[in-house]
Amino acid sequence: CPERIENNCQLSTVNCQLAPEMPTALPEPIRLLTSRTPHPMKEAVAMAVFPPLGAHLYKTEFMYIDNRPYEATFMTLLMAELSAGKSAVNLPIEYITADMRARDAVNRRREREWKEQCATIANTKDRPERPKNLSVQVLTPDMTNAAFVQRLADADGRFLYTQMDEVDLLDAFKTNGRQGSVSQIIRLAFDRGRYGQERVGTTSVNEQVQVRWNWNASTTVQRGRNYLRRSISDGTLSRLSFATIVRDENDWGRTIPRFGTYGEAFAEELRPYIDALNTCHGTLHCPEAEQWAERALDEHLTHAEMSDDRAYAQMSRR
Repeated sequence: CPERIENNCQLSTVNCQLAPEMPTALPEPIRLLTSRTPHPMKEAVAMAVFPPLGAHLYKTEFMYIDNRPYEATFMTLLMAELSAGKSAVNLPIEYITADMRARDAVNRRREREWKEQCATIANTKDRPERPKNLSVQVLTPDMTNAAFVQRLADADGRFLYTQMDEVDLLDAFKTNGRQGSVSQIIRLAFDRGRYGQERVGTTSVNEQVQVRWNWNASTTVQRGRNYLRRSISDGTLSRLSFATIVRDENDWGRTIPRFGTYGEAFAEELRPYIDALNTCHGTLHCPEAEQWAERALDEHLTHAEMSDDRAYAQMSRR
């Protein structure tokens, strides 16, 4: 923003716009999901709803401009200052995932009953086999590598989903028995890479699966920078979607954002869109999205060339 620089590169008092305003004409599901959100947080909510929405899709692909199929993989990190209103994303996500959590509750109960039955039988050979169709999609990040691989295998091509109030909760996810190495899984999730583990034990998890894992996380700007500093050069950053909340610096909290009311009426409005996602299958083509992607890529690379910013160009490719 040139207006911000004057007199030997000193910042001026001109109030420059940091990002374009969110469009007033939104797709109907996004309009609904942001309708109860105060204005400063609408953009963050509009970004945050994609990971849980995408987790409903099963065996559904989209053709990208490179003529390769991609699935609805979204990993969104909300980075904003203290008391900016990051929790605004929680209720929309809760309503989006309600149907998945209801199905999960049934399968968690079936799995618990099987474990309790096995605990009463001393001889391993006499224990019943693990039930089939135990898909559990909504998970906490505090899981072992074996649990993650087992859940992916149980999902049979469906997405797993996790919501975290703080991004460093990802460190509770122990890939290959190590804590804090989740960046590998993020890269595999974006690329639908294969992952698994091999064990010799008869009761151990032995699976090779494709990683399908969407998630939301929030953090302050400083903590986010500290957390991601070790993932700058390994391709993790360019696979994430980032959002923020920009509040009026001169307000100092005098204006309290007013939220709308959620409830059964909101759930009923949302249900047709969730049902449509659950029944969607196949390969989808969207010419409008392809045209937008081509235009966005051209604009980004033009900016990178004019600013001689190779890092910006590399980040723009995804």
